[in-house]
Amino acid sequence: MSTTPLSYINLRGLDLSGLDLSDIDFSDCDLSGANLKRANFEGAILKRTNFKDADLEGAHLGSIRLDRDGV
Repeated sequence: MSTTPLSYINLRGLDLSGLDLSDIDFSDCDLSGANLKRANFEGAILKRTNFKDADLEGAHLGSIRLDRDGV
């Protein structure tokens, strides 16, 4: 399975609610204050991702990866 790289991008405060964000590499991204309600993070890489004050209500976080190796 391949991922779409978005590493090191500032997505602070954006409205990404309800989006399919599966299999995206969010390593080192800033998602602080973002609206992530009902977003799908299935298989996403979230290594050192900043979610401070983000709204994750109803977000799907199944099979997320916290490092590039999926460990």
